[in-house]
Parts: sequence; C-alpha cells; structure tokens
Amino acid sequence: MTLKNTDMYRITVVNKQTIDGETDLIEEKAYGGYIQKKDKIYIRYKTVSEEGESTTLITVENGFVTIKRGGVSGSVMVYKKDLKTELQYRTPYGIVPMELKTSKIVTAFNETGGTLRICYTISVGGDKYLNDITIRVTER
Repeated sequence: MTLKNTDMYRITVVNKQTIDGETDLIEEKAYGGYIQKKDKIYIRYKTVSEEGESTTLITVENGFVTIKRGGVSGSVMVYKKDLKTELQYRTPYGIVPMELKTSKIVTAFNETGGTLRICYTISVGGDKYLNDITIRVTER
C-alpha cells in the first residue's frame, strides 16, 4: 500500500500524558499522507528530532488501531478497547519492555481527513502513564 501525495495533509498529534497527578502536553506537527481504502484508514508521516528521522504509519481497521514507528526509535503499538498488549520499544539506548491497556478509541474520518482519539495506560517498570492522544488529519 502506497500513500500518494504524502505531504498533502497536515497531521497534528496532541498527547496529554499524566504521571503521578502531573500532566504534560506533548504536541507534534507534520505533513503526511492519508487515505481511506475500503474499511481501512492509513495515515503516514515523518518527523525529525535531535536523534534523527522517524516514520509513523497509523492503521485504523475494525476497532483496532496500529501505530508503527520506525527510524531512530521504533515500536508497534496495537490498540483495541479493553485490550492489554505487551510491546518492545526500541530506542537509541536499548529496548524498553512496555504494557499498554486501551480504554477508549473514537474515530471520525471522511475522504478529506478527520480525527482519531485514543485513551490508554502504558506501564513501564511498574510506573503507569495515562495518555489521551488526539490525531487530527486536515487537508493542507
């Protein structure tokens, strides 16, 4: 599957992360590709940080959301309401085992873009991080 016009959409990712009662807002903006094909939605974008370049592919299908990240850091995160999954998050400094439990997925997409919201808890080494992430796709 190839996304054409991969810079024709503005992708905005806002993550409200709560740790021990303290909330941080993390925002990421990029240009990327978006396509609806049958019952699937694909969103792809690249970002550049101090560590290097990363590519993200988000797939939405049948109540599942998969976020694959590659580049300097990498992971495959699978979200489905009430599903608990284990994953390995690859960083430049090593592999970090994590567990994630999804509490909510809300999608609202059409042919020109839309919004994806995922609420989940990630557990790392006994610590729990509450995440409320919203991904907006709009035409450029």
